[in-house]
Amino acid sequence: MTGFTATVNLTVTLSVGSAATEAAADIVRSIVAGNAVDTRQVDISGVVVRPLSEAELTKRRNLRLWQEGEAIKRGTADEKARFSRGELAEKELCAIASAALFLPLDDLRPMQPTHSGLIGHPRDTESRVWQCIVEDHWGFGLPLPIVWSVLPNPVLSTSEWHTLTRVNRAVNEIDRHPWLVDSTEGARVVTRLHRGVCQRCLRESAQATVQVSVTWAGRVLHREYVL
Repeated sequence: MTGFTATVNLTVTLSVGSAATEAAADIVRSIVAGNAVDTRQVDISGVVVRPLSEAELTKRRNLRLWQEGEAIKRGTADEKARFSRGELAEKELCAIASAALFLPLDDLRPMQPTHSGLIGHPRDTESRVWQCIVEDHWGFGLPLPIVWSVLPNPVLSTSEWHTLTRVNRAVNEIDRHPWLVDSTEGARVVTRLHRGVCQRCLRESAQATVQVSVTWAGRVLHREYVL
């Protein structure tokens, strides 16, 4: 058997926002590197960046206005009134859009904020209070010294893998949403591991999640779910 070395040249068109050409090139490199199988074997030095033409900018603005208009149709009467006056908070508009776009993932459990209670600290036999708690000289419990970290691409269990498969099917449905029909970017899926370690008892908590990102109306909407 003979070994071969193959060089593949890919042309990928991406739309990014940036204040300067070189900064836009750096963003493109990071996007390509983040999606590469092995970035050490990918040459991404040849990035050509050009500003959008006036016609392209106009098309993008019109698309954004249309997407926002379609989203606000799902809002309440109060939200519609404030939107028409330019007084609707950005967070509220994005929440309306997210509720519609992420609908295929509504059967999944959303990722909850990490906290000390997720770690199985040892408890005192009688009081059942965590042994890791240390009080100051006024008798108040000091914050637990927990180191939290988020690690990319964790090893998944069988059930977590099956959940991720469901996510990927749902993402295909999201990409076909009418609001995204003219989008050049599909929804992106990233698996992560949220890990916390107590520096006193050294017990830890680990939760595998999947973050789904959707580009809509010039914004990137995120939601994260438990695998």
